[in-house]
Amino acid sequence: RARRADEMIRAVDAALTMLGDGSGGSMDAKRLFDGFDPAQHEAEVQERWGDTDAYRESARRSKRYGQDEWRRIRDEQAAIYADAAAALQAGRAPESAEAMDVAERHRQSIERWFYPCGPAMHTNLADLWQADARFAESIDAHAVGLTPFLAAAVRANARRHGG
Repeated sequence: RARRADEMIRAVDAALTMLGDGSGGSMDAKRLFDGFDPAQHEAEVQERWGDTDAYRESARRSKRYGQDEWRRIRDEQAAIYADAAAALQAGRAPESAEAMDVAERHRQSIERWFYPCGPAMHTNLADLWQADARFAESIDAHAVGLTPFLAAAVRANARRHGG
């Protein structure tokens, strides 16, 4: 289960990588994702997850995305992280309904745009965010301490949904 979850997590990176190689849209990926350059991770993504169903599904979906879709994804993710940061800064517990609702929106966004992401998969993503400094740095750019807060909200949300 953990291996499958890890594979699906990387599918998001695979989709972003497609922006870097020109197959996912015409907009410059670094500009679209605030300086993040998915092309820098292309070899790692391909080596580790290129043969997984999640990678293939993410690739299938993202191939049809143009500039407008990638902007919508970026904006949707930014709103989710802003709402998570607001909950953190307001002193909400990760187990609060507000924090879990944000976590659920995050899960649904991944599922909508990239690949199936059930509560258990989302929990494994949360583990990855905390284990991989690259993810933590990206998430914490929205608010100091957001990574552990959002990861805990994801886990609480998974429990809420029986995961």
